[in-house]
Amino acid sequence: MEALAKFAIVALLVFAVIGNGPNVANANICGITIDQLMTCKSAVESPDSIPSADCCSALKKVHPPTCLCQYQSSLAAFGIDKNLAMQIPEKCQLDNAKSFHCPS
Repeated sequence: MEALAKFAIVALLVFAVIGNGPNVANANICGITIDQLMTCKSAVESPDSIPSADCCSALKKVHPPTCLCQYQSSLAAFGIDKNLAMQIPEKCQLDNAKSFHCPS
């Protein structure tokens, strides 16, 4: 669960980068585009937020699942609540949820 949450955090970090240029939204990060990651943005707006089907579909495409771990420490700088972001993979009920575990 914690690993999945960290994955979601990374995805949200990418959202903050979108405004840096027209080609950034098409950039590929861990097998998905920033546009695909943006579909998860609403999932960190409140504790009751539910990730969209598009968000969950995007998370299924991340390869390898631990790829997003490298971005987790940057989320706070963008005002992203790490705890809310960490809940996204669990809320998506991904079959490979345990694969998103980030090494400590």
